[in-house]
Amino acid sequence: MNVYNGVFVPDKNTIQELNNKKLYAFAGIGIPDKFYELLKSFNLNLIKTKSFPDHYKYKEHDLQKLVKESKELKLKLITTEKDFIKIKEIVPNISNQIIPLKIKLKINNKDQLIEKIKSAIYEKN
Repeated sequence: MNVYNGVFVPDKNTIQELNNKKLYAFAGIGIPDKFYELLKSFNLNLIKTKSFPDHYKYKEHDLQKLVKESKELKLKLITTEKDFIKIKEIVPNISNQIIPLKIKLKINNKDQLIEKIKSAIYEKN
C-alpha cells in the first residue's frame, strides 16, 4: 500500500505582506492549531488566536467583537480563506478588515498519485 502526503503552502504574497505585522488569527476549522502553526512556521508575529468549532456559522456579533479587539490591541486580523468566504457572505462590510490566507496543498509524488487514481477508476469500469 502506498502512502501519499503533502504540505500546506500559503500564498507567498500574503506572507510577505504580513511580515513585521502583529497578528490576531482566528479559524473555524477542524484543527485550528495547524493554521496557527503554519503562520508561526513562516516567522509571522502571531500575538493572539481565537478558535471556533469546525464549520462554525459566524454571527455578526462574533466578527464585530474580533474586529473591536484587534483594533484595541493594534493587531491585524487573519483567517483561512474558507472562513473568509463565509464571513463575506454574512457581513460584507467587516470582511475588508480581515486578511484571508490562501493555502494550497502540495502533494508529494503527485504524478504517482494521479496514475494510481486513474488505474483504480479504469479497473472498476
